[in-house]
Amino acid sequence: APDAYAPLPSIVQAARELFNKRPLPMIKRARAATEPALQHVTAIAHEAALVNNIPTIAFPGSGLDWSVIYPAYNRKLAERILASGGTVFSELAHTQGAALWTFPRRNRLMAGIARATLVIECTKKSGTLITARLALDYNRDLLTVPGPIFVESSSGPNELLRQGATPITSVDDLLAALGLVKSETNLIDD
Repeated sequence: APDAYAPLPSIVQAARELFNKRPLPMIKRARAATEPALQHVTAIAHEAALVNNIPTIAFPGSGLDWSVIYPAYNRKLAERILASGGTVFSELAHTQGAALWTFPRRNRLMAGIARATLVIECTKKSGTLITARLALDYNRDLLTVPGPIFVESSSGPNELLRQGATPITSVDDLLAALGLVKSETNLIDD
């Protein structure tokens, strides 16, 4: 059966472009890529960090035993993160499988460790909004990618924009929001 939680192909493509359009060695001052671990769009961020030797921290919604890391198809990515000197972190019991209640706990950790949270797509009832709220509670920057008003998966980011989140409409917007540009035209670490 198809993955019920798979993002729209256009969202996956947008993430690939966002993380791969600019050569990441130009932003090596970024301390780490932190994303909800080991899922479609976030796996792309981890892959881009690994390819560019940027430390990455993964937060699965499960324990860390290889038999329970979720989703199973990204266990090899978790192994590569560890082999590169990155971290796969969970506060759950080692053999705790993923469950609905484990993801909000994981989201709290991600929001706390990250300087900013980027919301690419979610519905108004998505768990992603838990992370967004926590980011604001922790006084972190909240960034979001606007989307078409008639697309359900854009309703969350568009609502966050109405509430004051920083819009990200290009790679340059993202780099500027993260403080990784010297000026409008010069990126650090050229």
